[in-house]
Amino acid sequence: VHSVHPLLAKLLLGQSAKRLVGEPIDSVLPGFSARHCPALVAAGSGSYTGEALHSSGTAVPVAYHLKRIELTGGRRLLCVWLSRQGDDWPEQAASISDDGCDDGEGIEDSIQRASKPVDEGEASIISKSPQAAAAEVNESVASTDAAATAQSPDDEAEAEAEAENELSSRYEVTLHLGRGAYGYVKAAVRRSDGAQVVVKFVRKSKLAAHQLMERPESLGGGLVPREAAILQSVSHLNIVPLLDALESRRYYELVMPRHGLGMDLFEFIDRNPSLDEPLASYMFRQMASAVAYLHSRGIAHRDLKDENVILDERFCLMLIDFGAAAFVSPTDRS
Repeated sequence: VHSVHPLLAKLLLGQSAKRLVGEPIDSVLPGFSARHCPALVAAGSGSYTGEALHSSGTAVPVAYHLKRIELTGGRRLLCVWLSRQGDDWPEQAASISDDGCDDGEGIEDSIQRASKPVDEGEASIISKSPQAAAAEVNESVASTDAAATAQSPDDEAEAEAEAENELSSRYEVTLHLGRGAYGYVKAAVRRSDGAQVVVKFVRKSKLAAHQLMERPESLGGGLVPREAAILQSVSHLNIVPLLDALESRRYYELVMPRHGLGMDLFEFIDRNPSLDEPLASYMFRQMASAVAYLHSRGIAHRDLKDENVILDERFCLMLIDFGAAAFVSPTDRS
């Protein structure tokens, strides 16, 4: 194991990241080398199910997507994105969308330049899935008994919310991405064209009156979360656009495009990439432009942090999560 994401190591494997680095890959994924390495070297990628070994000795059912990355000097990395078994992969980890941002060195290239040389011709990286990491934060992995996977009343309410309105007719909801104080987030596919989107389910009972706003009649009218009203009023390359604002009996559903692979700036920094000054400046300028645009329209994001910045393979940044955002009057600004 060449490197491992600390969140994955702690929650899924019950170990520290430092302890796993340098250990044989088979100590974490029993039988991995014999079953998958030969095919991966030949094919370059693949998706499998199997078991990961928890520090308690418990075998944890997992799904993993494998990808071979060729480094300079003839070296290669065998990358493993792990998730609890049953999670899906909406698209290949290597896919790149044409979003209009500048071409140039990609994220994989930057990480490759920062990779330390290893003695063997091959090394392995265990990392979390960008799509599933947030969900695993709230999920216990110390046990694999039936109670751990039983459906809670909240889950049943979520399933009902997804099925009872027009959301299911427009989008196919796939992968659970995360949960917060006001609801949860899932990946989805737009049925009309197969576009990858993210659906934010906001529980109505959690919102106070000041967090709701009247939507213009031209956009359908009615009360919507302030987040939706703000996103419908802005248009900027580095601010996530709102594609749809729907509602069911218990939830507001905010539909936004999926940006890149879903990697946030926190995870990118945590991977210790190699950044030169021009690239760092390019990334900073994008966020400065987005924030300046918001302020020019009397909007304060109020939750600027690396976890709320998503980047794609071409380092095009997108500011997300406007749940705390608000319109600010000129008096307040002064």
